[in-house]
Amino acid sequence: MRILFFNFWASRPGGAEISLIDIISEISRNHQTRLITSESGYLTENVSTCGCECSIIPCDIDLSAFHRNRLFFNSILHMLTLLKFIRYCFNVRKFVFSDMPDIIHANVPKSHMLLQFLLFTGFTGKAVFHMRELFKRYSAVHIFYSFLFRFHPASVIAISHAVLDSLPESMKKFATVIYNGVDVPDSVPSKKPSGNYPHFLYLGRIVPWKGCDLLVEAFKLLVNKYQDKSGTLTIIGGTFYWAASYREVLFNKIFSLGLEKHITLLEFSNTPGEIYIKHSILCMPSDKEPFGRVAAEAMAFSLPVIGFNSGGLSEVVQHNETGLLGQNRTPEVLCALMEYFIINPGEIERMGANGRERCIRFFDKRRQLPQIAHTIIS
Repeated sequence: MRILFFNFWASRPGGAEISLIDIISEISRNHQTRLITSESGYLTENVSTCGCECSIIPCDIDLSAFHRNRLFFNSILHMLTLLKFIRYCFNVRKFVFSDMPDIIHANVPKSHMLLQFLLFTGFTGKAVFHMRELFKRYSAVHIFYSFLFRFHPASVIAISHAVLDSLPESMKKFATVIYNGVDVPDSVPSKKPSGNYPHFLYLGRIVPWKGCDLLVEAFKLLVNKYQDKSGTLTIIGGTFYWAASYREVLFNKIFSLGLEKHITLLEFSNTPGEIYIKHSILCMPSDKEPFGRVAAEAMAFSLPVIGFNSGGLSEVVQHNETGLLGQNRTPEVLCALMEYFIINPGEIERMGANGRERCIRFFDKRRQLPQIAHTIIS
């Protein structure tokens, strides 16, 4: 079978792109695969090694302004950009229809728009929408998906039950929940904190909704109370899909609070395993995380996870068993969750071991990827 994958971005690797690399690698073993994207970069470099053909169809417009929660407003404000994107869709259509694939898989919202355009303009093969976002009910984007699926139903993979619950009714009946899969090492070193203090970690995109600024504020409260015994916090990630100035704002905040000796801010790394083994606890202060791939990865390396009881994270992390989930998203609550591991350092090892066991059962990509591949090609 010939399977075509859409992912608009290629140079800015997030959880969606990392998951797509795994999916394409799995399917390329037995089928002919091609990836269409608007640029070359991390994604194309990785999938090309598994035999997937990559086709770059350049898009000379900036779509970063089209955030999912302001779709209607931005479509009006940037009407010329929207018209250029429609022209880009026609360019993609011409390429796709010249060698019609059996299946098209769309990985992120802007790719979903491309696939819906193809369905409206004559594509008759199987369409698969991989849903990785939480959409507000009755928002413009929620209405958009609801409208389109009334005319062209397709297969839907939701990465969590939280994502499934946020979908419009016209999509839910075609949806299957399959969690992302992550690498699970055969063994990991014990997570006993060195120097009698914990090493907290944030790993992910450095953007406002991920809560990095809230994490810095919470750590300030922790340092005020415990000084050096509060341990260290390392924040690692790229400022993808957001203004680069946010990183500078966060950097300045760390210095203005006098935390430069306690907090380290580092760039994106493509070797997360080397990072996890050097830290004790993962912090995920994001708002309504659709799934929490980084949480599953950290659990594979026996790290307890701290976060909030919202979105898909509560499906990954079990409160008091594999980590701690706060109810209210405030610096004070986040600080209290971090403080728990200072007061109870033995819980790092217990929850870490539980988390690794849970990851092996539910999030190991050796189990998850065959399920995803089967749903796409069947």
